Amino acid sequence: MFVRYGKQYARTHTIPRDPKTPAQLAQRAKLSLVNKCLAPLSQVIKQNFKEGYMAYRSLVGDTIKYFVVGEYPDFSIDYSRIRISEGKVLLPERISAVYHSDSNQVTFTWDAQLPPPSIWSNANDPVKILFLHAPTLSVFKPSGIVKRSHGRVSVELPGEWNSPGIHCWVYLTSWDLQHRSDSQYVNI
Repeated sequence: MFVRYGKQYARTHTIPRDPKTPAQLAQRAKLSLVNKCLAPLSQVIKQNFKEGYMAYRSLVGDTIKYFVVGEYPDFSIDYSRIRISEGKVLLPERISAVYHSDSNQVTFTWDAQLPPPSIWSNANDPVKILFLHAPTLSVFKPSGIVKRSHGRVSVELPGEWNSPGIHCWVYLTSWDLQHRSDSQYVNI
C-alpha cells in the first residue's frame, strides 16, 4: 500500500478468488450465450428504442434473467420473447408468415385495414422485417418499402438459409420515419 499525505494512492494487487462453483459456471455460460446471440441485433435495437445503447444493455440483462431456457450446459434463447422495437405506432392485426422451401421465400400477410384514426398510424406506414439466422448468427433486413395498406409481401431469404433456426420480427415505422411500433415475433 502506498500512502502519501494521509491519502491512499495504491495498494497491493491480490489475485481474486475464483472457486468456479456450478452457479458461477452457469451464469457465465448464460452471459456468453446471450452476448453472442444478441450481438447481431444490437444496431437495430439501439436504433429502435429511445434509450439506444441502454436499451440494448437492458435487453441483455432481461434475456439472461428471463429468456434463457434449458439447464446448464444446454442453454438456448427463447427468441420469441425478445423485442427489437418499441413505440406508439400500432401494429396491424393478424400478422402471419409461411415459409416456401421450394423457393426459399417467406410470405407475410397482415390485416391491411387501417387502425382507428391516430396521429401515430396510417396506411403509408412502412412495414419493416428483420430475420436472424441463429446457426450463423447473421441478420437479414430486406430492402424496399412495403406499406401497411399492402397487406402482404414475399421475401426471398439468402441462399444458404433454411427454415430451422430462422427467427423473424415485424415492426412498423411512421410514414415520416420518426416513430416506431412495438415489434412482433413471427413464427416461420
